[in-house]
Amino acid sequence: MSEYSKRETDYMRGQGHRQLADEIDAQQPQLERYQDPAEPILRAHGIDADTAASLWDDFHNSRTSAGLMTKLEKYSDLPAAVKHELFVSKQKGDPAPGWLERVDKVIGAIESMKGLAASPARGGTSSLKVAESHPTVLQALMDAHKHEK
Repeated sequence: MSEYSKRETDYMRGQGHRQLADEIDAQQPQLERYQDPAEPILRAHGIDADTAASLWDDFHNSRTSAGLMTKLEKYSDLPAAVKHELFVSKQKGDPAPGWLERVDKVIGAIESMKGLAASPARGGTSSLKVAESHPTVLQALMDAHKHEK
């Protein structure tokens, strides 16, 4: 069978085709559950609930591993091994070096495209409109970014 969205199978159920919708839903691939990278580290070391909650917040509110490291400095009684494990775990999600420069290049490319379609009769000067009106170029830029990681 072809793939149907959850919305489509819910509509089928509403139209009285419950069995067919259930069969289709059973064949759909199941999504992987999100695995929180900080939670097993905090549980494994027996950290008290308040400190663990604070560490968890700091872990997830830090954009990079370097940002996390500065936040971990305030935990003077936390073992170095725990800090290291949290740092390594956060480091796995760090953006590739030079990511900001690449984003700036993409934005610059879109801004330069804006001049091609900037007449008010063509919808104004919105960068988003220009990017959406050139989906092949935008897709090529996004694919290039994905392959650099």
